Amino acid sequence: MIEIRGFEIDAAALLLLCLVLTLVLVALGLMLGRGGQAPGTNRGTRFFLVALRLAIGWHFLFEGLDKFHNPSWSSEAYVREAIGPAAPFFRELAGDSVLDRVEVVDKKLPLELDRDLQAYFDKFVVYYGLDSGQIKLAETKLEQQKAQLLTWLQTFTKPVQLPSDQAPPVVVSLTIPQRIQEYRKLTRELRDLEDEQRPRYGKIIFPKIKKARANVTKWRNELRSDLNEQLAQAKKTLQEVLHDDQKKMPPLVEPLIRPVQWWTPLEWSDIKVKYGLVAIGGLLLVGLFTRLACVGGALFLIAFFVAMPPLPTWPEASRVEGHYLYINKNIIEALALLALATTRSGRWCGIDGLMQFFPCCCWRRKSSSAMLEKSPEGQAAPHAHSSGLAGENARPGDGKETAPTLFKENPHGS
Repeated sequence: MIEIRGFEIDAAALLLLCLVLTLVLVALGLMLGRGGQAPGTNRGTRFFLVALRLAIGWHFLFEGLDKFHNPSWSSEAYVREAIGPAAPFFRELAGDSVLDRVEVVDKKLPLELDRDLQAYFDKFVVYYGLDSGQIKLAETKLEQQKAQLLTWLQTFTKPVQLPSDQAPPVVVSLTIPQRIQEYRKLTRELRDLEDEQRPRYGKIIFPKIKKARANVTKWRNELRSDLNEQLAQAKKTLQEVLHDDQKKMPPLVEPLIRPVQWWTPLEWSDIKVKYGLVAIGGLLLVGLFTRLACVGGALFLIAFFVAMPPLPTWPEASRVEGHYLYINKNIIEALALLALATTRSGRWCGIDGLMQFFPCCCWRRKSSSAMLEKSPEGQAAPHAHSSGLAGENARPGDGKETAPTLFKENPHGS
């Protein structure tokens, strides 16, 4: 099931509906949109161009629906590991969701962590239908858990293994603030390797960069794991206010979508990616606003390409499939979409082929370019030439014969 703005939609049923709708619209487009066929393109060419559009549309649509189907999906890991000239922009967009939730400032619970707990509490109250007495008791327990979390973030100690090239590994007991300090140190070392040493030493430094990335990821994941354990305990405590019949209900599905006013730039980016992929995929499948959808899809793919360009001066990203140099599958698919944007694929097979029959749409059925295309090879369409001459040479009231009259009297130019 996919939940979109509170509505649950069966993913398989939605895909089947899209497929059936696409086939119906394709059939209508083939029957009624024959006027959009361009000269010089035979049936085979048109068939494979349309097939390419449908394949890319299906890819976009399924990618978008899969992200809706997986509530825990986030582009944070992808954009945080961005490389190339645009890396600083993408890293700033990603932020650091772990630090935002474990770093105590002014002896207060981190803002993002407090918002997560409040969002869960609000959903918890609505989902289980708590009465006024249960709500008051739950609020008390929530405040207690917040106080305990604040204490844990300041005093909790855990044995951790420090990054070291020497054996045996060094294990020390550190508090959360000390682990954050070490995590920041590892991050600074990684940035120094990427931004300062990599341009000077080139590929020699690649192994160190990969190892530094692994250390940063390890420390981040450990902090996240420890925090999730505490959050799970806090949420379990709220379950104590439930009655027996409420405890029999299925557990609350997580992660939850927070209120819009609390969204971070990354959350806004993620929701745009989800809806953008579904919208572009759907438009390409049904052949509606096809050229606009092709350009939009190409921009999406170019953004993904810019985040992780396959440059020889950077080590290969761990999240990239295959091995590339300058060109990867994102740029190839973007070029295919831009090529499709120059064709009438939507009019050959899609709703765009039907739009020309609606008078409210500004379709120029008999434009000058279309008249030129229908004229014999090597001979310009008389009407197109006459329109151009009439617009350039004719002057109202000058008493001279206009271009259309000349063409009527001497159509062959002899």
